[in-house]
Amino acid sequence: TSVELLGPGGDAVIVYSLDGSEPGEDSLRYTGPITIQDDATVSARVLVPGSPPTLSDVAVCRFERIEAKRATECRVNFQLASSPRPEGYLIDSGEAFDVRDGGYAYGWSADNTEAARERGKQADTVLDTLVHFTAGVVWEIAVENGAYDVTVCIGDAEYPSEANTLWVEDVAFCEGMEQPAGEFERITKRVAVTDGKLTFRSNDAPHGPRLTRMNAVEIAPAE
Repeated sequence: TSVELLGPGGDAVIVYSLDGSEPGEDSLRYTGPITIQDDATVSARVLVPGSPPTLSDVAVCRFERIEAKRATECRVNFQLASSPRPEGYLIDSGEAFDVRDGGYAYGWSADNTEAARERGKQADTVLDTLVHFTAGVVWEIAVENGAYDVTVCIGDAEYPSEANTLWVEDVAFCEGMEQPAGEFERITKRVAVTDGKLTFRSNDAPHGPRLTRMNAVEIAPAE
């Protein structure tokens, strides 16, 4: 991860350490974002040159590396963060890829939280909620390499969609599929993963009725 330090500017500089020790005049000087790859304790303070120089109090932040779980079997519901969690599901609310719910690594290639919806039309949360694709984004989840049976639920409880289009890896699940409001399609296909991530992509424009809506995904090892 990248750590940015902000100081008052001017003649002041930031000095820091990565091992928890108290930084002084001779410590590392901050020149740009610091890349952290393992456990680290960033200690930083402002140094104002002078005779004698002035040092601020120390600011400390601890970073710990988290090893993500790789999914082999799971269910993910796409919903608002405030929507009730369906039993047995991880939840996705459009956040960027990271270690998330349950220690699994999944999410979107860019922040997509504005595309999360709850319609208030269906008693079943899985059918009532969705996150739709926007231009240029993909959704991924870290998995062990192998073959998976992937089931995707696509639909919108309130609005029709003209051309739902979805590929998982290089397998086409639907292309230009029209759906009336309140109707849902569950599609299951077998997909092979060789790069440690199961990747979902569409071809949607930024706005408009052609947006592909994803309600939920189920992933299971192929038998």
